[in-house]
Amino acid sequence: MNNRILMTALALASALSLAGCRDEPGVPADSDTAAATTPGVVSPDPTTPRTESPAGIVAPGDSGAAGEMRNQSADERSALGVLNAINDHEIAAGRQAQEKKVTGDVADYAQLMIDEHTRNKEQTNALNPDANSAEAKDQAAKGQAQLQQMAANNGDAYRKAYEDAMIDGHAEALAMLDEKLIPSAAGPQAKAHLQQTREHVARHLALARALKKDGSVTSTDDGRAPAPSP
Repeated sequence: MNNRILMTALALASALSLAGCRDEPGVPADSDTAAATTPGVVSPDPTTPRTESPAGIVAPGDSGAAGEMRNQSADERSALGVLNAINDHEIAAGRQAQEKKVTGDVADYAQLMIDEHTRNKEQTNALNPDANSAEAKDQAAKGQAQLQQMAANNGDAYRKAYEDAMIDGHAEALAMLDEKLIPSAAGPQAKAHLQQTREHVARHLALARALKKDGSVTSTDDGRAPAPSP
């Protein structure tokens, strides 16, 4: 009997102690209870993962990539749209070269452009590009005009036109990446993608110049374009 009374007394004392701690100044009430009893406050779903948003604010279900997409600037989305217009042109030009029956290293180069720019386009699409920005539309229109000019050629004339287009187009894309596209990217994922793209474009330019010079698809070891022929 004495043991039962002692256990009951300890349990009661413990309950009173916990209640007292909760009511002490500076000790917050249970967050779920407070949210449930405060008008206009919705208690978060405890099963939803909570991560840091780019602004440093914890948001339920917010991943780093999703947060970056929400905080994208119009300039960044436009820059990615311009990049995809370049990708589309290089893919279309490679396919046109195949239709024109180019051979040898030129055919190999055309296939390389199709493969690598297709891969780059898939990666760019994941970063929410704006294909309808004025800059992206202008770039797409420029590419279409060049394809039409190239299509008027056949045989050796077409091969020369394709080689010249690859040199001029990749040189222009490289300058655009340095001067406009990369500086327009604020998000780390978009900036990293554009910087990596720059490395590929520099290599494509080096290959095109080598192809034009001696008919072989070669480049410098570091991917930089060789010096222009005098």
